[in-house]
Amino acid sequence: MKRIAAVFDGLDFAGSTMDFAIGYCKKSEAHLVGVFPESFLYHEYDFAKLLGKNGISAVKIRHAVMKEAEKRARSRKLFADGCKKAKISYSISHPEGITIDEVLKESTFADMILIAKDERFSTIGTQLPSIFTRQLLSDSRCPVLLLDERIENPGRVVLLYDGKPGSVYAIKLFFSLFAAEQDTSTEVLYVTSSDQKAEIPDFEKIKALVECHRPGAIYTCISGPEKQSVIDYVQGLGPGTLTVAGAYGRGSTSRWFIPSIADGLITQCKSSLLVAHNR
Repeated sequence: MKRIAAVFDGLDFAGSTMDFAIGYCKKSEAHLVGVFPESFLYHEYDFAKLLGKNGISAVKIRHAVMKEAEKRARSRKLFADGCKKAKISYSISHPEGITIDEVLKESTFADMILIAKDERFSTIGTQLPSIFTRQLLSDSRCPVLLLDERIENPGRVVLLYDGKPGSVYAIKLFFSLFAAEQDTSTEVLYVTSSDQKAEIPDFEKIKALVECHRPGAIYTCISGPEKQSVIDYVQGLGPGTLTVAGAYGRGSTSRWFIPSIADGLITQCKSSLLVAHNR
């Protein structure tokens, strides 16, 4: 049984993440952990509005804290009710430390992290990916699946491959994590910056591996600037696509899964992204 950790902001509950997580765990017979970080540094209320004639009003802040606590509790209940209705194995964690530290700790003991790709755990800034997401992708100790709110079940999977071990490792992890999705259309994508016609590196070997798990997969080789070519290609596939990449912030592992490419996939494409590190 796999242990899947779905991370939620209790103050802005992502119902689509819960739906995907429950559906995945039901099909895969996995245990689902609902992680609801409650850092003392993150609140939705505005301190300026809590000021009274003599400074911060104790009554107002007590009311604001209680309101937040009730909202977080409702989010956890929504999650628990959804899991019970689906009759899946589940548990709930709501750590109170620094959010990113607590989520990274959860990643140590999980087979995969699920989280909405626009999650930020902050009221400051609107840029995507958020600082939280960047750090999670860089430092997670297990694969991270950033979910687009439009995805229920991936209708198409794109495996980004560059001939290096990092990308192959991510592909193998995908096969392990999504063994129950055998009927999903699968494509291996290789991009070359050369103007000349190029061949996919170690094509027979990668094909032999992929065919063991996804018979009938297609193999695509395109040329052009690596970053924009990948983004444009995935963007053209539309919603419902799951892209699998090999690393984030670790240029020595795989040449094209540097932050700029992953960031583009997050911000410009209406698709989900699975990032897996080869540690």
